[in-house]
Parts: sequence; structure tokens; C-alpha cells
Amino acid sequence: MGGVDVFWRRVSEEGFVTPGSMAEVRALAPHFAEEGYPEAVEAGLLAGAEAFGEMVPALVKLAAPEHPASRLLWPSRWNADLMTSMVGADDVREISDLLANSPIEEWAQRCRVALAAEFYLPELSDEIVEIVVQDARAVADLFAAAAAAGDAILVRVVA
Repeated sequence: MGGVDVFWRRVSEEGFVTPGSMAEVRALAPHFAEEGYPEAVEAGLLAGAEAFGEMVPALVKLAAPEHPASRLLWPSRWNADLMTSMVGADDVREISDLLANSPIEEWAQRCRVALAAEFYLPELSDEIVEIVVQDARAVADLFAAAAAAGDAILVRVVA
């Protein structure tokens, strides 16, 4: 796996203007090494998943395939130039409800073989499973806060 970093950023759905440049994306959803990342995380506005970011939505889809919200975590409409997408406030609430009541650690253990296969890996080490669990919990917390505030989520991918 080449390592895909994914960032989920709470934004007010009302009056939000989608970023039009990479500089605006970086300012809104900074990468781990970019200015403003720790402050945005500390403020509860941003969650990032380093190297295994795509595994968080994949885990949710594998673990809860029948739940309608399982497919919403990874948006289907992308700005390919900026590698961003939006999850609207209604979808944020559905995702939050799903994640808030889910046994994420149990899911990761139960789906570990399928998750490895999804990413063409022979297996997932215990370390990778724990990273995915921690990332999924951070995303769940962010979605819960966003749902409570009526916020949307901007998704940024860095490959």
C-alpha cells in the first residue's frame, strides 16, 4: 500500500464556499506537516488518518454493508483536481449515528482479512489494525461533534 492520508474537516454547511485552490484546501484541512494541523485537531475541527486513511471507510463498508450510512463516509463526488469532496449535514448525522453505536475494535478484528484483501495486502499486522481503530474512533468523534452542530464534512485526500 502506497499510503493515502485522509483528512475530515468540520465546516458549517450554511454559507460554506468550497475551496477553489490547493492553498485554500491546505488552510482549511492541513496535512500533518502543514501549518495549522495541530490547532485544528485540538479545536475538534479536523481528524486525519495517515497512510491508512482509505481503510477507515473501507472498514465501515465491510463491517456494516447493509447499513445505508456505511457508503456515505467515502463521498462519491470528488473534485479530482483538489482531491476533495463534501459530506452534507444530513449524511453526517446518519454516519454519526452508525459510528456512535458501533463496536469499531470488534469490526477491525472481524474484518481484518477482508480489509487486507480490499487493499491487496497479504495480511494486516496488529499495529495497522490498531492504527485503523484509532483513526476510526477519531473520525467517529469528529462526525458526532459535526452532527451535534449541524455541520458538514470536507474530505481531503493526499496520496
